[in-house]
Amino acid sequence: MLQQTSRNKISYYFFFLITLTTLHNTQLVNILTKYFEIKEVVVLGVNPHEKLKIINTLDINDYTNLFFLKKNNLEYKMNTFKFIDSYNIKKLYPSVLEVSLTKTDILAITYINGHKYFVGENGKFINFEEIKIKKKLPIIFGKFSIINFLDLKKILKDNGINIFNIDNFFFHKNGRWDLKFNNGVILMLPKKNIEIAIKNYKEILKFNNLSNNKKYDLRISNRIVISHE
Repeated sequence: MLQQTSRNKISYYFFFLITLTTLHNTQLVNILTKYFEIKEVVVLGVNPHEKLKIINTLDINDYTNLFFLKKNNLEYKMNTFKFIDSYNIKKLYPSVLEVSLTKTDILAITYINGHKYFVGENGKFINFEEIKIKKKLPIIFGKFSIINFLDLKKILKDNGINIFNIDNFFFHKNGRWDLKFNNGVILMLPKKNIEIAIKNYKEILKFNNLSNNKKYDLRISNRIVISHE
C-alpha cells in the first residue's frame, strides 16, 4: 500500500511538471521556485540548543528550492557535527526538509591544548560548546587515542566495571592507564594483558574484604600490590 502511494505521488509530480512545461520558461521557473520553496525544516533527535546549531549551519537560505536541493551539499555540513552518530535527510514534498539523527553516547571529558572536549562513543573528540551535557562524566588526563580508550572501556564493561563509577582516567606516556574510582580507590593497570589483570583484581575483591584498601597496583604480571594510600 505504501509503495502504491509513493508511485501515485511520483506520478502526480511528473504530471504536474509535464503540464508546466507547456508554459513560458520564465513562468515555469517562477512557479517551480514558489511551489517547492522550503517552508519548514524539521530536526529530530536533538534538544533545542542543538537543533538551532544544526539549522544555522545548514543555512537553508542557500537552498530555497526543495526539488533542486542536492543532499550531498547538506551532508557535507552535517558531517561537521562530531556528536552525531548517524543521520537521515528526507525531502517531504512539496516544502518540508526533515533531518532525523542519532547522537553518539558521551563517555568522558578531556583537555587538548588547553581546550575542553567531550569523548564520544563514535570515536571523536567533540567540542565542548557543541552540545550540553548535564550528567557527571569521568575526566581523562594525558595524551591518548580514542581507540585505545574505547578498547579499555570494553574490557571494563566485560568485567562488570561501569566507567561512570570512575572519576578520573590517567593515561601515561608509556602507554598504560591508572583509574581513580568515585570511592577513592586507585587501580594501576599494566600496559599489556589488561583484562587478565582486571580479572585477578575482581577475584581478590570476591574472596577478601579489602574495602579499606585504596590502591591496587597491577603493573607486574600475576602480582597485585595492595596499599592503604
